[in-house]
Formats: sequence, structure tokens, C-alpha cells
Amino acid sequence: MCSPQLIGEFTLMRDESYCQLLKQLTANTSSKPDSCQRGWRLLYILTAYHRCSEVLKPFLLKYLQQASRSAGAQYQGIAKACEQNLKKTFLYGGRIVPPNSMELKAMMAGRSSKRQLFLFPGGIERHVKIKTCTVALEVIEELCYEMGLHTLEAMEEYAIFLVTNRGQNVRPLNKNEYILDAATEAESVDSGYSVWFRRVVWTQPLRFENELCVAMQYNQILPDYRKGLLNVLSHGKVSNQQFHQISKLAALQHRAKDIIYTPSIHELSEYIPAPLFKKQPPQQWVTMATQHMQQVQPLSPHQARAQFLGLVSAFPMFGSSFFYIHSSSSTTFYAPCILAVNPRGLHFLHKNTHELMAAVPIVEVQSSRTQRPSAGTSYPYVDLTVGDMNTQRVIQLQLEQGLELCRVIAMQVENMMSVREKRHTLPPSEITML
Repeated sequence: MCSPQLIGEFTLMRDESYCQLLKQLTANTSSKPDSCQRGWRLLYILTAYHRCSEVLKPFLLKYLQQASRSAGAQYQGIAKACEQNLKKTFLYGGRIVPPNSMELKAMMAGRSSKRQLFLFPGGIERHVKIKTCTVALEVIEELCYEMGLHTLEAMEEYAIFLVTNRGQNVRPLNKNEYILDAATEAESVDSGYSVWFRRVVWTQPLRFENELCVAMQYNQILPDYRKGLLNVLSHGKVSNQQFHQISKLAALQHRAKDIIYTPSIHELSEYIPAPLFKKQPPQQWVTMATQHMQQVQPLSPHQARAQFLGLVSAFPMFGSSFFYIHSSSSTTFYAPCILAVNPRGLHFLHKNTHELMAAVPIVEVQSSRTQRPSAGTSYPYVDLTVGDMNTQRVIQLQLEQGLELCRVIAMQVENMMSVREKRHTLPPSEITML
């Protein structure tokens, strides 16, 4: 049989390979006892990687369907798996990365799945059964179902990230990307790679019934809150109402750990963003937090996390993805700075005070693309084309997570377009209600 590279390159050779395998599987009279079995396993691999022609497709599918439905047939299971592989290959394009030696041995031994670890924020672990042709979208659907999220709109707000070099390299997976392709590539550069599951878009309402869903979102939001990224203080001033709100949020974090005693000054310094903690004496924070601890004591840790999310969801930068920008070509803001990306747009914040310096509405983001680092620099660039159809300008940003930024922007734009499309397809009576 031809090599996989040649099979993938020429349609006629792909069809010829399929026909040769079907010949081997039909009325097999080989003296080798495993000839038919090995033929099916080769077909399983071929259907995962390469399409046949449109001419052969209906005949090949019919062959596989008959083999999987024939009463008492020996290879019903693998025939059905081949049919599923072929349909996914036509839908998603087929696997791209050749299987590593471990996967190839497993497939030739008849094993077609592995358990892959997915990390939620806060170190929550979930193992998902990954088959040869499982794509990121299927994993997102499975994990969202476990969190009690069953609508397509909710699932579209989540993404899977491949993380290598101890978190230094974070690559978002496309929804149609094969998990095992990504894992094989990652293993070649970092055997200790990890796969993360995160919420990227936050336009759907928060739901508080499911404990896993609440814990996941709480753990994702918490680090950004503690860095002081979610709330922007006007001229650096804190009102009495804000002091009490921050104290209550500290008490809720304490209760979320299933603790009922009053937090210490050290614990409060962890719960309260550093720029805010300095705004009044530590003992005053203890006094205020003690008052709120009496109110939150009856809550369960799950209820405390839910209340925390409910309160911070009203903050200006809630639901943002944050990026540290090392340098920028823009003259409307200065870098280093922090970029917050959310459904409203791109917000450039002062790196210390987190006050807003400039903003670009999401509707004005025309494109984003990564550029390799130039000579003498260590970080890649992202070119952002912003403006309307008549006047456009390019902003060049230097940051570590360029790919992640582009994918996050793309998801926000896709979400905006989806919302617009739904508004335009609603009956006039419903449009007026939005």
C-alpha cells in the first residue's frame, strides 16, 4: 500500500487505498488468521485521516453501514467506528498529525480511545474519554453538560487551551481541531503539557444551580479580582460603600473556604486587591470583615461563591480576558499596560492604577494577526486593524500570548455577529422588545 503522505496528497491514491482495503475485507481467504482484522484496523486509521472522493463516498458508507448492521457479523463494532470516522473526516477535514508510536500501537491493537485530563480553573480535574477523531467542540459540549449548560449559546462561550512550557505558551484550540492532533504536537515539545478549559465570553447570564459551574467560574474570576483588575477606581478614591462591598467580598472568599472564624490581617491582605488594601488601616479592614462574617456564616461554600460572582458581575471589567502588553505603536495610550478584552471591546488600562487610557469598541476591530518576533526582541507581535470601512489604522502590540489574544478577539467578534444575526432574524414584534 502507498505511504500515508502519498495517500493524503492524491485523491486517486486515497480511493485506490480504500478499494484495496475493501477487497481485503470482502470474502477474505488469506491463510493468515489476522488478515481481516488487520485490514479493518488499517481502514479505521485511513478513515480518520483521509477523505475518499465524492464518487466513492456513498458506496463506502453503504459498505460500512451494512457491515455494522449485519446480524452476527464479527466486525460490527469497528465497522461502525470506521463509519463515524469517515463522517467526521468529511465534516472536520480529517486528522493532520501522524499518530505517534504509542497511539499507532494502540490503534493496531484495537484500542481506539484514551482518557485525557482537562484542568478547570482552581486545579479542578476532569478526565474525558478521547477517541481517535474527537474534536475540541465535542469535549466542550461534554464538559458544559456536566456544568448544567445545555444551550448552544452557552457552550460557544467556552474554549480549550493547550499549555506548554509551564504555562508560558498558551495556545487556544479551534473548535474543529482534533484533540489527539494537538496532544501529539504538544508531546513533541513538552511531555508535561496540560489542557485547560476556560470561559472566554461572558454574555450569557450567570447560573448558580450547578456547583461545578459556579466553582469553575469563581476560580477563574478570583485571581483577576485579587489583582484589582475588575474594578476601576475613579481618581484612585474609594467610597464608604465600596469599602463595605470589598469587605463583604473578602468575607465571602473566607466562607467559600468553609471557614467561619474571622479572617486575620494576613488573610484579608490576600482577599483584598493590594491597591485597595492600602486605602485604610489593616485593623479597620478586620472590623468591617468581622461584621460581614456574621452575615455570611449561614451560607454554604457554594452559596458564598455564587454570591461573590453575583456581586463582582456588576464590576466594569467583569468577564474580561486580560493581557500584559509590553509595548505598543499607538499614540493614544502608553505601554507597558494591561489590555482587557470583553464583549464591549478592547480596553487599555494603566498597568498600576488600572484606570482606562483608551478603548476600541469590538465592532471596530477589523482583524488581528500574529507576527513573529523581530530580531533582538523576545516576544511576538499582534497587528490589530481597527476603525470603520472608510478609516482604518493598524496598532502593533507586543505581548507573550499573541495567539491567545487573537483567538479571544475572534470569539468576541463571533459572539457579536451571532447576536446581530439573531436580532435580524426575529419577527418585528420581538425586535422592538430587545
